[in-house]
Amino acid sequence: MKRSTMVLVLVVAFLSPFLVGFDLFKTITAEEAMKEGKELFEAGDYGSAEAKFKEAALELPKLADPFYWIGRTFEARGDTDKAAKYYDAALERDPSHFDALNAAASLATAEARWSEAHGYLRRMADLNPTDPVIQTNLGYVQLALKDYVSAETCFREAVRLGGELGRAYDGLGLALDARGNGGEAEEAFKSAIESDATRIEAYIHLGLLYEKRGMTEEAAGAYTQALRVKTVGPFAEIAKNRLDELGVIY
Repeated sequence: MKRSTMVLVLVVAFLSPFLVGFDLFKTITAEEAMKEGKELFEAGDYGSAEAKFKEAALELPKLADPFYWIGRTFEARGDTDKAAKYYDAALERDPSHFDALNAAASLATAEARWSEAHGYLRRMADLNPTDPVIQTNLGYVQLALKDYVSAETCFREAVRLGGELGRAYDGLGLALDARGNGGEAEEAFKSAIESDATRIEAYIHLGLLYEKRGMTEEAAGAYTQALRVKTVGPFAEIAKNRLDELGVIY
């Protein structure tokens, strides 16, 4: 072995325990900063929480969690552009970071960035294929993208998995109606109401379907039922407007 190589090996061997100790120190420092940051976040002190999470990110820049939590602080303060960037930064470091995927998907959905929302939810569904909520959320995004076949598949899977049945059946009805399957759509909307009698959207969707099929009496019944669930809000206003158009006193 050459003398220079021998010296390098000895130096590395000598420094290794110190390097390990240094990494451990950085990890402990980052963990403490994360703990303090979460406490500040829960207390509503988002600016101070951001500073703590950035301390953690500085210590361990390859770790996804600090970037996710920095995103949370920006979203809590209404700065959704920065929040989205930090969620993506977390996912660059860990593409399977479920909390970051969920936060990014929720934000993209709220802002009607449907293609982005679809990408996040698709990854979530791949990671957790038995979660009915993910399947339902994915179905609604596919409805927005007018991919009715895929939406129907997701809603049927959500129904099979047995979660959020009112919402899943309602979405299934919308997908079926969009594909021209009015009879099946009617049954799906009725199943949504049976599963969740407080879901005003299902009554409205059923009423609109009845109107499209010329069944005005049944439509009026669905709108009237909707107003028994809720008398204010956007869907209640739709019910009132449709009843006015049908000449029905409510």
